[in-house]
Amino acid sequence: MSEPSSPLRQIHIPEHSEVLNVMLHTVYNISPAAFTPTFHTLSSALTQMHQTYGIDLQTWITPSRPLFDTMLSVATQAPLELYALAASLGLEELAKAASSHLLSYPLSNLSDDVGNQMGPIYLRKLFFLHLGRVEALKRIVLQPPEPHPPLKSCPPESQQRLTEGWAISLADLVWEARPGSSHGATDLCVGEAAYHTLPADRCFHCIHRVCSQGIGRAGNLSAVRNRFERSRESCGERVGARQGGLLL
Repeated sequence: MSEPSSPLRQIHIPEHSEVLNVMLHTVYNISPAAFTPTFHTLSSALTQMHQTYGIDLQTWITPSRPLFDTMLSVATQAPLELYALAASLGLEELAKAASSHLLSYPLSNLSDDVGNQMGPIYLRKLFFLHLGRVEALKRIVLQPPEPHPPLKSCPPESQQRLTEGWAISLADLVWEARPGSSHGATDLCVGEAAYHTLPADRCFHCIHRVCSQGIGRAGNLSAVRNRFERSRESCGERVGARQGGLLL
């Protein structure tokens, strides 16, 4: 006759079941995304793993691990909170990924508590991210497109019009530059610059080169031409109104 098996040992774990679920998925290298955990659940899981159980988050929260993508899934709803959490835990890659969602965030709204949670290093990084992007945009767009050799369809006079139009059209963009400036606003300003010149292929090529360097998504040359052509009418009205105002 076999001896009765000993009863299973019970261990009390204080964490909520949803938090424990994320923790177990993490150490088994399985994504918890199917359970759509909230930011609060993910934050609690990371904090407990680090503070209570001594788990090395640098190993488990990396771009190659499932939990990294799950954390980024809440970045659109809670970008500042995610960045502050990553900063407080020293998760540089996660903080870097979360920071891309903070380009439009007004840093004047940062509270002391959130700033303290980030710490001085990551708070400085966030400020310099905003300042650096604005300065880079200004530095690039303030340089007009380089002229090309004179063409029959685009003589030096026309290229001079492009240079002048570039300065006029980009003035608003530079003055109102923000870290999260939209591509639509940039397209319109560059489209205005195109309005001031003849549609010579090389002029479009020069503008395209500047776009690809500074704005980051100019696309192919035909796409640039199509965008400019579609905006010529609205740009013309806008430029006309501005020039009329200057004359007054």
